[in-house]
Amino acid sequence: ARGPRPMKLYVDVVLLSGQSARVWGTPDLTVYELRQNAQQQLQVNLLELFLGDRKLEPWKSLRDLEIQSGPGAVVSASVWQPKLCSSRHSDAFAFITDDAVLWGDPLCGPWERLELPEVREVQISADAFAALNADGSVYAWGGFFSGGHLGAARHELREVTQIEASHRAFAALRGDGRVVTWGDVVFGGDSSEVADELFEVCQLKATRRAFAARRRDGRVVCWGDAAFGADPGHVEALLSDVVDLFATDRAFAALTASGQLVAWGDPAYGGKGQLSHVEMVQASQRAFAAYSKQSGVVVAWGDPDFGGDRRFLTGDARVLEMSATAGAFAALLDTGSVLCWGHRDLGGVCPALEGVTQLVATNGAFAAVLAEGVVTWGSVFAGGDPEACASLGRVEDLKGSASSFLALSDGELIAWGRGVASDSEEKEILPTREPGDIGSAVPGPLELRDFAVEVK
Repeated sequence: ARGPRPMKLYVDVVLLSGQSARVWGTPDLTVYELRQNAQQQLQVNLLELFLGDRKLEPWKSLRDLEIQSGPGAVVSASVWQPKLCSSRHSDAFAFITDDAVLWGDPLCGPWERLELPEVREVQISADAFAALNADGSVYAWGGFFSGGHLGAARHELREVTQIEASHRAFAALRGDGRVVTWGDVVFGGDSSEVADELFEVCQLKATRRAFAARRRDGRVVCWGDAAFGADPGHVEALLSDVVDLFATDRAFAALTASGQLVAWGDPAYGGKGQLSHVEMVQASQRAFAAYSKQSGVVVAWGDPDFGGDRRFLTGDARVLEMSATAGAFAALLDTGSVLCWGHRDLGGVCPALEGVTQLVATNGAFAAVLAEGVVTWGSVFAGGDPEACASLGRVEDLKGSASSFLALSDGELIAWGRGVASDSEEKEILPTREPGDIGSAVPGPLELRDFAVEVK
């Protein structure tokens, strides 16, 4: 006798434009299959599917998500766009198209092409690449000992949601909260010693030679080189209710739900200090910077020659975002202007700017995106020559590698950096703006009650 026929149901996939596609299937239909079917009907590549505010994991089935057929079975979709990927570990870039990944260093030769459709993200170590595919699988290539070969990790890399790179290793976070590592063991490529603690992980972060994993219970697990932050030591007891992680080259910082920031690792790289009422954090290679909207205070600590010894008030202006080179910081204010501090040769002094919408950095230079065009400053050997990007129009995407920038502008890829000093270095220097210009300096060891700081 024949068994019961599988139940048929339908789901409406809706775009922001109002276009929609009705997809029929069984409760075993996966989100990945739902997306593929919908994009065939809509004739547009879809990036992610959402049920309310929740992003749907591609390997989940409609039954897993308890999606019922009929009125109300509506899933929203975001539209895929070409994407640039870069890393401060390398001069290479990756450009994700609809059917392939272009990769390499565009200043050294033509792009290499890999036929990899439906890639969502590419992480880059010193000389290897790891691509996260839409179905949660991973593909790696490049330097064998820098993570370019998956080895035994290949069999565990499924349902992956995030990949993080140290200088010569990778760590992948799976949908079940487990972590898979590969690459140079000296750089964190072996997490077996803490495997029993790596469960219900929801975030990964890396220094140069170590990784930190944040679990859903708010605890943090580290592995790799102890000199690069793998040993929280005496601050481990403070690492509870953690909601975000940050990293310099040799230190980590954890932000808790209450706004407490705790740092550990090499003190010369910002690895010692505790702050409260923190709402925004940025890291250079050798220092951290934290901002409190409540008090309008920015505090930086770590190597004083690389932006790590600064305290100032932003006055009536609010910081929207911060960016960092290897040794300098830049803060974008809600006025559209930018404040910089740190090593002068690495972007610590910037021109007076208005109308800035985004900040991007290499290890030695900043780029400010305007409504039309880009302005750069810092080392000309790292993309800081303003003449190199003077002809750019509207910028759709911009990324910085170790020492060069790559822009997607009007459908074209344009790279600059690692050049020789141009005549612009001998021209009149543009007016500059530093933190003291709009806010009074915060004197001494900061005794503000609403922004307690302890950097010992």
